[in-house]
Amino acid sequence: LKLRAIMTTMASVSPLQQLLLHCFCVLVAVPQSVCEDLAPCTGGCGSQPEAGGLLQMMVNEVSSAKADDTSRLKSDDVSEADGEDSKTKRVGRVAVAVRDDEVAEAKKSWLASGNPEALLQAPPVPEWPFDCNEAHKVCFVENELVALEPAAKGDSGNKMPPKNWANESGASFLDLPDVHPLRWFEEQREAYNIPGYWDGIRARDKEGVQLLEPATYTRAAARSLETADIWNAALLNITPVIVYTDWPFNFGDVLGKQFFHPYVDWLANHSELRGLPLAVALPHGLLLPSFWRLLGGLGLGVESFSVLSETRGDAPLCFNRIIGCARFAPPEGWKSLIATDDGAAWKAFHGGVVSQQCPALKAAVASGVAEAAEVAAQSRSSKRLVVGFVQRSTGRKIRNRIELLRRCEDAKLLSGQRLDCRSVRFSDVLNDVCDIQELDVLIGTHGAQISNSLLMRPGSSLIEVRAFDWYETDKEGVLANADSWSSTIAQSLWLTNTTYYWWYGADKNNSFPDAQSIVPGRDSDVIVNWSVIACMLERVLATKSSESYAQSVAPLTRNAGCWDPNMG
Repeated sequence: LKLRAIMTTMASVSPLQQLLLHCFCVLVAVPQSVCEDLAPCTGGCGSQPEAGGLLQMMVNEVSSAKADDTSRLKSDDVSEADGEDSKTKRVGRVAVAVRDDEVAEAKKSWLASGNPEALLQAPPVPEWPFDCNEAHKVCFVENELVALEPAAKGDSGNKMPPKNWANESGASFLDLPDVHPLRWFEEQREAYNIPGYWDGIRARDKEGVQLLEPATYTRAAARSLETADIWNAALLNITPVIVYTDWPFNFGDVLGKQFFHPYVDWLANHSELRGLPLAVALPHGLLLPSFWRLLGGLGLGVESFSVLSETRGDAPLCFNRIIGCARFAPPEGWKSLIATDDGAAWKAFHGGVVSQQCPALKAAVASGVAEAAEVAAQSRSSKRLVVGFVQRSTGRKIRNRIELLRRCEDAKLLSGQRLDCRSVRFSDVLNDVCDIQELDVLIGTHGAQISNSLLMRPGSSLIEVRAFDWYETDKEGVLANADSWSSTIAQSLWLTNTTYYWWYGADKNNSFPDAQSIVPGRDSDVIVNWSVIACMLERVLATKSSESYAQSVAPLTRNAGCWDPNMG
């Protein structure tokens, strides 16, 4: 088209000159391999690209924008990874591709976690406590679920003998794969925040940062012109579970009621399900947040559906059977998920994560020193209380954090225990989880950074600092609406009571709402009173067990009942 436009503007040039120029453009612009393809090859043409090779190359360049782990994104400069096989370019902290060997290794590791016998021992899918469905003879191809299973025999009048493999229907002109069993998968919608943007943005349109969109698409396999070799791919006996969950990029939501809590409890009762690897469906094939990989602590394979569906010129992953599950958070509310096993399932998950991610702790456990959670912190036994103050990088800041740290350090002793006061900052939970085990108390404002408290060792505490318009109390100062959105982090901790939740309520004069936010109460900076925090830490020290915590009204009470005459 460009050449035609150029020739149109050259009407004044003589025909001979135009012909010479045209030949020159063709020789320069068209690659030799394409020129060779224009003529029949009768031996001596050299190696030829496979059918669809040029298209597959283009697909690879587009699909290579999907990476499998955000934890590797550390570069702040534009760079290109070393090695000729790399397609990875990094701009700022965003990876725009993954290498072919990374995709291959991710698939290999994920498949190795599967157990072909797992589903034979598991409860029937209709009995699972989530909204689940299943389908047979399906391939993962470039973020699509592709049906191979033909419709019921005889519908088309086909008299061909029975086939050993359903996907051989691709050789038959009359056996159209049945896509109807996949309709449920395409109907699933996920609510999510577009990653990398503040969810308090005042949007100019109705959608803004929060969207509700499908995460996977479905179709029947084509008999020809497929970009991947579907019809010759092996049908695997491993059964993947495709996960559809709301807020899949939100650490606190996913680690709590949206997925981890209900699924960990389900696995505790049905350990055989660990042999069914998870394929997390994400809108538009976006990257899998690294916190999903914490499930490896249970020996559970997990990968994004987008990475698993990339072919990169190889045969796609095809399965005899797949399962899809959604709506892990029960409609009746978070209270229906409260553990009935005194948090045993979550403790086992926590121990598995610590052992997997923290080599030093794992070595200590292997040597018989103690349990991983006990090795990480000897605070109580050594008369030391480790208090971590965490600060968000943007918004919801504790404005006097430095002063709090100084006052904490100056206090030295509290109820006979030495205070070890630290400023902590979290970046990637896969790395941070080891340091988290050293903390007795974590203090911070609402957000993902204090959601790390879900992975603190049993018996530790979180003090969530709430701005004036981010809580409601009754006349006794007790939290009035524990079911509200503002208490989502508290709800996640109450599900197991392995980490104790406390809350500090800032007064109006020490709360500074963000006028740009659609949720100014949540998105407020605060000034915190040290005397009240010190009193709350004493109440924390006085709590010796989950029983004493559950029987006390102090954790639900503003500032644990502590007061300062200077506070409003």
